Amino acid sequence: MSQQNIGIVGLGYVGLPLAVASSKAGHRVYGVDTDKSKIQALEKGQSYIEDISSETLLSITKSGLFSSGTSFLGISSCSIVIICVPTPLDSHNEPDLSLLASALKNIAPNLRAGTLVISESTSYPGTLRNFIKPLVLSESNLGENEILFAVAPERVDPGNKSFNHQNTPRVVGALNEQALILASAFYKTITSQVVNVSQPEVAEAAKMLENTFRQVNIALINEFSKIANTMKFDVHETIEAASTKPYGFMKFTPGPGVGGHCIPVDPYYLTWSSRESGFIPEFIEKANEVNRAMPEYVVDRFKKITSEKMHDSKVLVAGMAYKPGIADLRESPAIHIFEKLKDEGCSPEWYDPIVENFSEFPRGSLESNFSGVIITLPGLNLPIQEWLKTGTKILDCTGQYRNFKEIEQL
Repeated sequence: MSQQNIGIVGLGYVGLPLAVASSKAGHRVYGVDTDKSKIQALEKGQSYIEDISSETLLSITKSGLFSSGTSFLGISSCSIVIICVPTPLDSHNEPDLSLLASALKNIAPNLRAGTLVISESTSYPGTLRNFIKPLVLSESNLGENEILFAVAPERVDPGNKSFNHQNTPRVVGALNEQALILASAFYKTITSQVVNVSQPEVAEAAKMLENTFRQVNIALINEFSKIANTMKFDVHETIEAASTKPYGFMKFTPGPGVGGHCIPVDPYYLTWSSRESGFIPEFIEKANEVNRAMPEYVVDRFKKITSEKMHDSKVLVAGMAYKPGIADLRESPAIHIFEKLKDEGCSPEWYDPIVENFSEFPRGSLESNFSGVIITLPGLNLPIQEWLKTGTKILDCTGQYRNFKEIEQL
């Protein structure tokens, strides 16, 4: 594919890496985001995402291949427009497509005939056909055959040093053959493998399946850890023993819950759309419940190991992001643990070497004395020995400190 003008709407954990990958492939990229602080940072060549260095941003900006702004007018010069906005849950744990709808309404009047609109925003099967296409057509001045539609659900794993755009296969579906050919040709410029599927619903459902698979297996192992605690055997040693089987087993480890933009969200999109279609997915819904209840279970376990009253006790939550090495707080189980400690009357503090701001409660100093510590992330370089010397009660939700007999394991 020759150089294209690419518009990317949403410059977060999905859109910005896509913009960088597209620019490196030789395309001219215009990124749009309504968050002025992001645009101001990009204009200064400052990255706000761990996977993208400021040096990389400066290089593609100086090359003239990348520009950004809050105006959607620049979309009018683009032959491909890619939507990368969040698709969260509402207060009822149902799909919230308001950000997607807003993005579509803003781009539609600026589309020209022949533009290919691709959605990378994760959503339930049928979103492209029944939500995106009708909304774009209703807000544009173009006819049904003048805009092309495709979907390629994002596969971004923030902080992953092994997999990126170049070596992660992309699944692409479209509403007609022309759109599929054009979308596939574009993704072949930024990744080594493109998998075309027969209809967009397959691509959308594949993303749902990928993260529902993880949700279900994490729920299984979290429930198994409760069994291990009740029956007094080592869950981590058991997992390692099972992992010696060379077939038919995939290793998952217990934790305080699930976080991020995919695992806590996508299964709810799937179960909602399934119910709307007339089928109740009881097994998946139970997995959702198990993982969502883990923060409360963590606090209950912590209450059992501390001899002090929880009221006014000084407790540290070590690790606030949903995974190590990033500052992403979206759906982080540590936040729910923190809030439940507050509900118990504690004076909680928090520590995370990457997260700069979280709460009105102070960032804890590792040199302080705490009555208890709940560890939610590995690799934080914590003063475990010093805490143990002062009698601090520690609940480890990561398994990193399982060799310390004094430390309670999840």
